[in-house]
Amino acid sequence: MEGDDERTQWLDTDRVFKNKVIAKLLPPNTASLEEISREVGVSIDTLERWRAESLTMPARERAWSAGARLNAVITTAAMDESSCSAWCRENSVYPQELDAWQASATQVLAEPQEQRARFLFPLLATTMAPWWSTW
Repeated sequence: MEGDDERTQWLDTDRVFKNKVIAKLLPPNTASLEEISREVGVSIDTLERWRAESLTMPARERAWSAGARLNAVITTAAMDESSCSAWCRENSVYPQELDAWQASATQVLAEPQEQRARFLFPLLATTMAPWWSTW
């Protein structure tokens, strides 16, 4: 049964990779197919198929990247309850999910700076273009 464990681990890793790529193709990130294709080494045809499959799924089942979750927390932070609820309905997010994302971000920010840097650097690297890409 050792082979089954390896296969399950490989499938889980493949699913995580695919979800991360799809998250880059969907709002609020919405990177170009060509850019993502070069970045991850997956053909444009495959990326188009993955995006189409993802868009046919109910919004609740779509993956939210860390950057998208942080953006949602920031966007809704100053909203009153009714505005926040409207935003949640428009974006197919339960208010409880948004609360959990906010709690998670708050917890990370409360951690010592070294631990925070280990969390935030990958997050910022995926949500902000490197300075040299503007040349």
